[in-house]
Amino acid sequence: MLIPNSPPARERHVAHANCRHGSTKFTDNASPLILAIAVAAALIAGAVLAQGSRDLGESFVAERAGRDEASPALATPVALIWRLSGAAVVGWAAAGLLLGALSTSLASIVADIGSTNPTVQAMLEQIAGAGNVEQGTVTIFFTMLGVLAACAAVQTVCRARQEETQGTAEVLLATPIHRVRWLGGYLVIGFVALVTVVFAGVVGAALGIVGQGGDLALMRDVGVVGGGQVAAASVFLVVTALVFVVLPRATIALGWTLVLVGMVLGLFGPLFGFPAWLTDLSPVGIAPLIEGDTVDMRGLWWLLGTTAVGAIGSLGLMRRRELVTGG
Repeated sequence: MLIPNSPPARERHVAHANCRHGSTKFTDNASPLILAIAVAAALIAGAVLAQGSRDLGESFVAERAGRDEASPALATPVALIWRLSGAAVVGWAAAGLLLGALSTSLASIVADIGSTNPTVQAMLEQIAGAGNVEQGTVTIFFTMLGVLAACAAVQTVCRARQEETQGTAEVLLATPIHRVRWLGGYLVIGFVALVTVVFAGVVGAALGIVGQGGDLALMRDVGVVGGGQVAAASVFLVVTALVFVVLPRATIALGWTLVLVGMVLGLFGPLFGFPAWLTDLSPVGIAPLIEGDTVDMRGLWWLLGTTAVGAIGSLGLMRRRELVTGG
């Protein structure tokens, strides 16, 4: 515990005073990087040792014996898909909750920094548009949230490809379940997944405002950008489903590549000085946002139109598609 007149306490007081007057001097401290490298090395070594003593396809924790009959909750393809994907969706939602909380709890801090540092303010304006700094901060974090939601959606569709290559989809489709209904189940669960991630982010944003005693009016911005990212993530969902139908072997690689490219163009494109037509190719980059007191709808209708066409096209083409079991 620090006593009031100890040197560390005085140093912190001087640093705080310098920060308020914009004259803080920063020094390099390599200890966090060294700690991170050491932890990563320990985890990698542990994983290698564990892999050497693990049986193929088995885990260290014994599996529980299954039920003789399936639960009534698994009576539909949608319920089965949720059973397979639910744990991953919860994980993405937890990350969304944390990201949402950071978006509002850090908004006022970033605004204070931006008011005294034109460089920070200019960077936020480049990435997030013409709104104020708090709005820009929320927009940036929720753009990242849209990427997380897209990841949850793409992972759900990729699971359909995994079920197909492993042969379990063939067993399911040997029943009266039609292949269109089967793929439709993945689209439904994928949409539920991305909405869940964004909703968790909105809840986290509300908690961040309450925890910081901030202005609840910021929730209007959160609602607008959150809804826009739902539309943006839906595009990744249906495009991946379309790839699954047309080029099944490229589903996983191309699906994740599209998310990566969309993130780079939409989140970092303005910062890197990419032309507007290029950054507008990213769904997360043209989602609606707040600029001052107005709502910039930007490419909302393009997002909704693309989602509708992609969903209808993938389901329609699935009627004539045969199972492709090869990797």
